[in-house]
Amino acid sequence: MSAITTEQVKHLAELARIEMTEDELNAMAAELDIIVSSMEHLSETVTPDIPRPAIRFRFRTSCVKMLWGRPSPRKRRFQVPPMRRMANSACPQFSTKTKGKT
Repeated sequence: MSAITTEQVKHLAELARIEMTEDELNAMAAELDIIVSSMEHLSETVTPDIPRPAIRFRFRTSCVKMLWGRPSPRKRRFQVPPMRRMANSACPQFSTKTKGKT
């Protein structure tokens, strides 16, 4: 792969709405070029005789229960009861009804 140019870095900076000086553009281009060449070197060193790891990602059971029994999402968010109502029912010691009573 060819070297990362300052024009490419300038274009990325404009897309990200980041103002960079010429010195910063040159420094960033050099750093990105090192990163890209390191990644190319890594991709060349991967050998097929190394077995894949036996560990697979698994959801924790608490996450599965949370996601499985959740109320229907509204605007891609979880809909939960207000904290005051939850505190009153789940933790009576925090109930507003028992405040001041011992």
